[in-house]
Amino acid sequence: MLVKRLIFAGFLTVFACSAAFSVSETVFIAGGTFNMGSESGDDDEKPVHSVTLDDFRIDKRLVSNKDYNKCVAAGRCTPPNYKNNNCFLWTNQGLSKVAPHDELLAPDNPVVCVSWRQASEYCRFRGGRLLTEAEWEYAATNGGTTTYAWGNEKPTPDRARFRSRSSVSVYTNKAVGKHGLIDMNGNVWEWVSDKYERNYYSYSTQKNPKGATVGRFNVIRGGGWYSDERALRSANRQWFAPEAAEISIGFRCAK
Repeated sequence: MLVKRLIFAGFLTVFACSAAFSVSETVFIAGGTFNMGSESGDDDEKPVHSVTLDDFRIDKRLVSNKDYNKCVAAGRCTPPNYKNNNCFLWTNQGLSKVAPHDELLAPDNPVVCVSWRQASEYCRFRGGRLLTEAEWEYAATNGGTTTYAWGNEKPTPDRARFRSRSSVSVYTNKAVGKHGLIDMNGNVWEWVSDKYERNYYSYSTQKNPKGATVGRFNVIRGGGWYSDERALRSANRQWFAPEAAEISIGFRCAK
């Protein structure tokens, strides 16, 4: 399921938004060693373990509809699942199909309703890839030093989009981390490359871990527009079926 502790707080008139950006706008992240996971988190965030990563680059902002549609126009990507009855919304009662409002399709909004496979193909079109789960957490915790990308302060409407109910607006994170990354916590969940395995941290490789070798689901990170604040923690792990598309899941790419 999509959520462990998310509280469903909206219906089809609620959508995630982001400011316009160029897909060439990436941020360099110097590699290093950090402690991944959280002893105060859920069981799949334990044990805390040392991870060492090489340098990488990451998109400053989430991939937008405008950016993704360039891949569609080039014939490399299939369209987002906005109009084909294949986009889902997770509620406390389970998954339900949704027909997104046209405003969700605004060019500068983050692309959602794309599967892990669609997100992966887009990043390949860019000459990049999805981040690994370890890279995502390293960037979103400022090298393992903070709970959120902006620091240790709890989420507020000035810092993140979460528990959203009824408004649609262009959202720009006002409290970015030291790397200048936007919307790492909240707004939309983010696909990463790893397969999900609940106990993976107990046997993860120490150098540039790539995730479990087998698994039915793939990892998503960061929390979305209807998440509660606990889900926004940068150490929080969640999962979703790679062939499915959900209205609060987007992505960014790495190189």
